[in-house]
Amino acid sequence: MIITGFISYRGALALFSDSGQSSNNIFGASTAFPTPIPTITPTPTVTPTPTVTPTPTPTPISTCTGYCISVSHTPPFTTGVCRQNEQQCIGNGESYQSGGNQYCTGGPSADTCCCK
Repeated sequence: MIITGFISYRGALALFSDSGQSSNNIFGASTAFPTPIPTITPTPTVTPTPTVTPTPTPTPISTCTGYCISVSHTPPFTTGVCRQNEQQCIGNGESYQSGGNQYCTGGPSADTCCCK
């Protein structure tokens, strides 16, 4: 038994039969029985890993000046000095900052942090 029919192949109709013989398409060109089109396996897409920006490690404060620079103030403090008391800060045009006293370890004459 021979089975014949039409099939769309490469954009044209082709006549085929189960005999595997060549046949003519509707344009009159001779074509062999269509062979299966190979399956193309897509290449997997690699998802990029997001870049993580490291959080900067704050510099530890170890001096009155370091403390003064870390204080939020307008204009910003740029220096600090350890004095005997708050009145000496005021007399030198500085601002007394009690949080910096822990870094003033020069004894009673230098235990008060003054920022400028």
